[in-house]
Amino acid sequence: MFSAKFFLKLGADVRDEYRKDVFEKGKDVHGKSFKPYSQEYSELKKANTFKLQDSAYANKVTPVLTGALMEDLAVTKPTSTGFFLGWNVWGSKVISLNKQGRELTTKDKPLPDSVLNFMSKELCKYIDKKYIKPNCKTTKHKIGK
Repeated sequence: MFSAKFFLKLGADVRDEYRKDVFEKGKDVHGKSFKPYSQEYSELKKANTFKLQDSAYANKVTPVLTGALMEDLAVTKPTSTGFFLGWNVWGSKVISLNKQGRELTTKDKPLPDSVLNFMSKELCKYIDKKYIKPNCKTTKHKIGK
Protein backbone atom coordinates (compact mmCIF):
# COMPACT_ATOMS: atom_id res chain seq x y z
CA MET A 1 0.00 0.00 0.00
CA PHE A 2 2.74 2.46 0.95
CA SER A 3 6.30 2.80 -0.31
CA ALA A 4 9.63 3.40 1.38
CA LYS A 5 9.91 6.64 -0.63
CA PHE A 6 6.60 7.86 0.84
CA PHE A 7 7.73 7.06 4.40
CA LEU A 8 11.10 8.76 3.82
CA LYS A 9 9.32 11.99 2.88
CA LEU A 10 6.68 11.60 5.62
CA GLY A 11 9.43 10.90 8.17
CA ALA A 12 11.25 14.11 7.23
CA ASP A 13 8.01 16.09 7.51
CA VAL A 14 7.18 14.50 10.88
CA ARG A 15 10.71 15.28 12.12
CA ASP A 16 10.29 18.93 11.09
CA GLU A 17 6.87 19.15 12.78
CA TYR A 18 8.36 17.64 15.94
CA ARG A 19 11.24 20.14 15.92
CA LYS A 20 8.82 23.02 15.44
CA ASP A 21 6.48 21.83 18.21
CA VAL A 22 9.10 20.91 20.82
CA PHE A 23 12.14 23.07 20.13
CA GLU A 24 10.56 26.19 18.60
CA LYS A 25 7.25 26.42 20.47
CA GLY A 26 8.75 25.04 23.68
CA LYS A 27 6.23 22.31 24.43
CA ASP A 28 7.02 18.87 25.82
CA VAL A 29 5.62 15.61 24.47
CA HIS A 30 2.45 16.15 26.52
CA GLY A 31 1.81 19.57 24.94
CA LYS A 32 2.73 21.51 28.10
CA SER A 33 5.24 24.35 28.17
CA PHE A 34 8.64 23.48 29.59
CA LYS A 35 9.15 24.49 33.21
CA PRO A 36 11.57 27.36 33.87
CA TYR A 37 15.27 26.69 34.37
CA SER A 38 17.01 27.20 37.70
CA GLN A 39 17.95 30.83 38.37
CA GLU A 40 21.68 30.18 37.91
CA TYR A 41 21.37 28.25 34.64
CA SER A 42 18.81 30.70 33.27
CA GLU A 43 21.17 33.65 33.85
CA LEU A 44 24.09 31.84 32.21
CA LYS A 45 22.00 30.87 29.19
CA LYS A 46 20.56 34.37 28.78
CA ALA A 47 24.08 35.84 29.00
CA ASN A 48 25.11 33.60 26.10
CA THR A 49 28.18 32.39 28.01
CA PHE A 50 28.29 28.73 26.94
CA LYS A 51 30.75 27.49 24.34
CA LEU A 52 29.08 26.98 20.92
CA GLN A 53 25.75 28.25 22.27
CA ASP A 54 23.03 29.00 19.73
CA SER A 55 22.10 32.57 20.66
CA ALA A 56 18.66 32.27 19.01
CA TYR A 57 17.59 30.11 21.96
CA ALA A 58 19.24 32.13 24.73
CA ASN A 59 15.96 33.53 26.05
CA LYS A 60 13.89 30.38 25.57
CA VAL A 61 13.33 27.51 28.02
CA THR A 62 13.42 24.95 25.22
CA PRO A 63 16.03 22.16 25.52
CA VAL A 64 18.34 23.79 22.99
CA LEU A 65 21.77 25.03 23.97
CA THR A 66 24.03 24.36 20.99
CA GLY A 67 21.39 22.92 18.67
CA ALA A 68 23.12 19.52 18.55
CA LEU A 69 20.23 17.68 20.22
CA MET A 70 17.70 19.25 17.87
CA GLU A 71 19.78 18.54 14.76
CA ASP A 72 20.50 14.95 15.84
CA LEU A 73 16.82 13.99 15.55
CA ALA A 74 16.73 11.91 12.38
CA VAL A 75 14.64 9.55 10.28
CA THR A 76 16.16 6.10 9.82
CA LYS A 77 15.21 2.82 8.18
CA PRO A 78 12.29 3.91 5.99
CA THR A 79 10.46 0.87 4.62
CA SER A 80 7.10 0.22 3.03
CA THR A 81 5.66 -0.26 6.53
CA GLY A 82 7.03 2.82 8.31
CA PHE A 83 10.13 4.57 9.60
CA PHE A 84 12.11 5.12 12.78
CA LEU A 85 12.51 8.58 14.28
CA GLY A 86 15.08 9.14 16.98
CA TRP A 87 18.40 10.47 18.16
CA ASN A 88 21.53 8.76 16.84
CA VAL A 89 24.07 10.38 19.18
CA TRP A 90 22.18 12.27 21.90
CA GLY A 91 19.75 9.57 23.08
CA SER A 92 21.27 9.63 26.57
CA LYS A 93 20.60 13.39 26.76
CA VAL A 94 16.93 12.70 26.02
CA ILE A 95 16.83 10.21 28.92
CA SER A 96 18.50 12.77 31.18
CA LEU A 97 16.00 15.48 30.19
CA ASN A 98 13.10 13.07 30.80
CA LYS A 99 14.38 12.47 34.35
CA GLN A 100 14.43 16.24 34.90
CA GLY A 101 10.77 16.51 33.88
CA ARG A 102 11.54 17.84 30.40
CA GLU A 103 10.02 14.94 28.50
CA LEU A 104 10.83 14.92 24.80
CA THR A 105 9.47 11.41 24.27
CA THR A 106 8.25 8.55 26.46
CA LYS A 107 7.37 4.90 25.93
CA ASP A 108 3.69 5.71 26.45
CA LYS A 109 3.74 8.86 24.32
CA PRO A 110 6.46 8.82 21.64
CA LEU A 111 5.21 11.94 19.80
CA PRO A 112 3.11 14.99 20.73
CA ASP A 113 -0.56 14.86 19.73
CA SER A 114 -0.08 17.68 17.21
CA VAL A 115 2.61 15.65 15.40
CA LEU A 116 0.47 12.49 15.47
CA ASN A 117 -2.46 14.47 14.02
CA PHE A 118 -0.20 15.83 11.28
CA MET A 119 1.00 12.32 10.45
CA SER A 120 -2.56 10.99 10.40
CA LYS A 121 -3.68 13.72 7.98
CA GLU A 122 -0.75 13.03 5.66
CA LEU A 123 -1.54 9.30 5.63
CA CYS A 124 -5.19 10.03 4.83
CA LYS A 125 -4.21 12.39 2.01
CA TYR A 126 -1.97 9.70 0.51
CA ILE A 127 -4.68 7.03 0.73
CA ASP A 128 -7.30 9.35 -0.78
CA LYS A 129 -5.00 10.38 -3.62
CA LYS A 130 -3.65 6.93 -4.40
CA TYR A 131 -6.61 4.60 -3.81
CA ILE A 132 -9.94 6.36 -3.42
CA LYS A 133 -10.01 9.30 -5.85
CA PRO A 134 -8.64 7.42 -8.89
CA ASN A 135 -11.45 4.87 -8.48
CA CYS A 136 -14.19 7.48 -8.26
CA LYS A 137 -15.95 7.84 -11.60
CA THR A 138 -18.73 10.21 -12.41
CA THR A 139 -21.71 8.78 -14.22
CA LYS A 140 -24.25 11.13 -15.77
CA HIS A 141 -27.88 10.03 -16.10
CA LYS A 142 -30.25 11.94 -18.29
CA ILE A 143 -33.65 12.24 -16.67
CA GLY A 144 -36.74 13.10 -18.64
CA LYS A 145 -37.19 13.60 -22.40
